[in-house]
Amino acid sequence: MAETKIEQILRERNLSQGDLVRLIKAKSGFKIGRDRISKICTGRLTNYTVETAKMISEALEVPMEAIVEFENVKKANGK
Repeated sequence: MAETKIEQILRERNLSQGDLVRLIKAKSGFKIGRDRISKICTGRLTNYTVETAKMISEALEVPMEAIVEFENVKKANGK
């Protein structure tokens, strides 16, 4: 599977998935499970809420468009 947009951002910033979990907690106050972040980062979970995408984008200080894989959204919706 190709590198996801989130994985690319993390790699470019030399951050781990654990760092992302901590950033989300620090910015939003919400504790998201590391397993969930792993699935989102690797592209195994593509059907997650807008709120989760917003928390990730805010933690990484990027627009949601920078992390959402729109091709996967279309596939998940049968389009």
